[in-house]
Amino acid sequence: MNKYLLNINGKEVTGVPGQTILEVAKENDIFIPTLCYDERTKIYGACGICVCEVEGNPKLVKACATEIAPGMVVNTRTERVVESRKTNLELLLSNHTGDCRPPCVIACPAHTDCQGYVGLIANGEFEEANELVKDKIPLPLSLGRVCPHPCEEKCRRGLIDEPISIQQLKRFAADFDVEGDKFIPECEEDTGKSVAIIGGGPMGLSAAYFLRKMGHDAKGKPHGAHTTNLVPFVVLDPEGRKVEVRDGILKDVAPTVLSVLGLTKPEEMEGESLITTPDIRSDKMLLIICDGWGFGSKDDNDAIFLADTPEWDRLLETYPYSRLAASGGNVGLQDGKPGNSEAGHNNLGAGRIVPQDDVRMDNAIKSGEFRKNPVFLNAIEKAKEPGK
Repeated sequence: MNKYLLNINGKEVTGVPGQTILEVAKENDIFIPTLCYDERTKIYGACGICVCEVEGNPKLVKACATEIAPGMVVNTRTERVVESRKTNLELLLSNHTGDCRPPCVIACPAHTDCQGYVGLIANGEFEEANELVKDKIPLPLSLGRVCPHPCEEKCRRGLIDEPISIQQLKRFAADFDVEGDKFIPECEEDTGKSVAIIGGGPMGLSAAYFLRKMGHDAKGKPHGAHTTNLVPFVVLDPEGRKVEVRDGILKDVAPTVLSVLGLTKPEEMEGESLITTPDIRSDKMLLIICDGWGFGSKDDNDAIFLADTPEWDRLLETYPYSRLAASGGNVGLQDGKPGNSEAGHNNLGAGRIVPQDDVRMDNAIKSGEFRKNPVFLNAIEKAKEPGK
C-alpha cells in the first residue's frame, strides 16, 4: 500500500491514503485535543477543538475530518490555532446547559443518575435500575412516594411535551425490587471500626447503609433513649445558690421559667415549677433544649452512653438535675407511644399536656363527635357522588 509522507509540528511522519490528520497524529504520539471525536461514530467535527494549520491553506482545518495528502505540512500549536480553540470552547460553554451532567441530576438533592435509571427501566433492566438508584438513595421505596421531584422541573423533555415521570419510575424500580430478589449491595472488607448514629429516621438509616458499604460495623439496633426514656432537666445558677429540683414532665418547664423570672403563670398552664427551693429569682434566664438527648439503657444500644461526653458528665456531677417524662400520655400521645419533637415542643411551650392528633382522633371517635364532624361528613358525601 502506498504511503504519504507529511510533516506535523516539524516531525516527519507517514500515513496511508484515507487517514485523517488526527489519526496519523495519534499513531505518532502527537497530541491534538478533541471534544466531540469518537472513533466509533461518524465524524462530524462539530466542536472545532481539533483545528490546526495546513501550509498553503488560508483557513484552519479540523484534524478529525481532514484527510492527509502527500507532502502536507501541519502545525497544531500556533498562536492562531490556540486562540481559535479557546474561542470555540468559550462558545460551547456560553450555552452549556447540562450537556455534561443532565439538569435532572443537578437538580436532585442526592445527585442520583436519573437519566441512567430511567434508561435502564426503558430497556427492561429493572434490577440494574434499582441498583443504580440505591447507589445514592438507600430508601427508594419510601422516597419514590414522597419525593418532591425537583428533577422533573428541570427535565429537558418538558421543552418538547412534558417531563419524564422520574419519581414514579424510581418507585416502580423499588416496588419491583421488593416483589423479587432484593438487591443487597456489596460491602468493603470489615474495617473493625464502628460508628454511633443518633437517630433511626431516614438520615440515620442512610448513614448506616453507606457506612456498612464502607466496611464499618453495622451491628446493633435503633434505641429510643430520646423518645421513650426520661430526659434530663439541669439547672445552672450563675450565682451559685443551692437549688433543689424535682422530677416531673415536660409541661412543668414553662412554669419553671416563669417562676424564675418572677412572672405569674397563666391559668391555662397546668404544670408547676420544677425548682422546689423558695425564692429562686433572676432577671434573665436562658433555656437550652437538647432535642434527642435522654437517659438511656446504658448498654451497647445506648449511643449517648457509649459516646465520650466529658462536658455532659461534668454538668451532671456539678449541678442539680431531675428527670422528665417525655413520651406517651405525659405529652398527649397514646400510652406507651414514643415521644417526638412536635409533641415535646407543644408541651414545653404550652405548660400543659396538649393532646396530639392520634389522641384527639381517638377521643372524638369514643365520644361520637367524629360522626358529626362537618368536614368528615362532607368528604363522605363527595365520595358518594358518581365518578368520584
